[in-house]
Amino acid sequence: MVRTLRQLLVVTLSILGTSGCSASVRARAVTLADGGAAASRAVADAVAGTGSAVESYLESQLLLAPLTGRPEPDEATLASLGRARSSLNARAEAIRSLSAAYTALGAFASYDAAAQVELGVNALAGAVGEYGAALGQPTAGATTTWTLAKAAGGIAGASQAKGLRAASAEIRGSVERLAGLLRKEQEALASVRRVLVEGQGAAVRAFVALGLGRPGALLAPHVSGFGLVWDEKQLDPVMTLLRKEPSITGEAGQTREDDLRRGLEKVLEHRVRRRAELESAVVDEMIGSLEALALAHGKFEAAGEVDLAAATEQVAALRATLDEYRALAAR
Repeated sequence: MVRTLRQLLVVTLSILGTSGCSASVRARAVTLADGGAAASRAVADAVAGTGSAVESYLESQLLLAPLTGRPEPDEATLASLGRARSSLNARAEAIRSLSAAYTALGAFASYDAAAQVELGVNALAGAVGEYGAALGQPTAGATTTWTLAKAAGGIAGASQAKGLRAASAEIRGSVERLAGLLRKEQEALASVRRVLVEGQGAAVRAFVALGLGRPGALLAPHVSGFGLVWDEKQLDPVMTLLRKEPSITGEAGQTREDDLRRGLEKVLEHRVRRRAELESAVVDEMIGSLEALALAHGKFEAAGEVDLAAATEQVAALRATLDEYRALAAR
């Protein structure tokens, strides 16, 4: 009888210990899911913030052609832009699926939503595969459907902790592939991005030369300050005076208005270059955020610990760069 009680006590303590360990893993999985969801939202925001360049470029060139006599984009350019549009759309869908996968991971850790995590993991893998295909980097080998039953043999008690680690490993694999594809896209679309940004800059400069763009918004921040106030109503009278004064270059037929226009063009060229630099930096920081997430997954799978410090730092840098990009685009 005494031996039976001892055995029962050992079994009970073992179950309680396992339950406590499982609860700890679940809590940390929720933390990982929340951190991954926050990072994926930041990446999605960056994708949305920089993804409209193709349409803007096409519209600007179509407007510019009849006004200046410049040719419209040729078939080769349109085909290249079509590929860029496809990859951008596939990238956006992969990021949306990443966010959904983290939501599913959090649900699985919180209330055993096994079906939801299986769906989220498989949808993410599929979307990343489509993104790779759009970049000409299809997934090697046949794609199989991932299930918890195969990965962890059930989801009750300690098996749920195993299932969380297994789900984490599957998400990590997709995150690592997504980061690699983003790097491939950055290399493949570098020349396309230059065409897009430089083409938009050329269009803006042409519109300014045609008198279709008022420079007030560009001049205002440089005039304001130190007690000075920009007055938009004074712009037209000042421009009239500038047209009457000869250029400081002494060139025949040139006026101070032409001097101002050349200055404006230099500022626009600088902004175009800076915009291209920021677009590249945004992609770099998206990659860094995903790579930091993958490392956090690895630590969770190996030791049941979660360290999101690096991912949080990368996300903060991404948001700062995106804010600068948007501010530049709005100026």
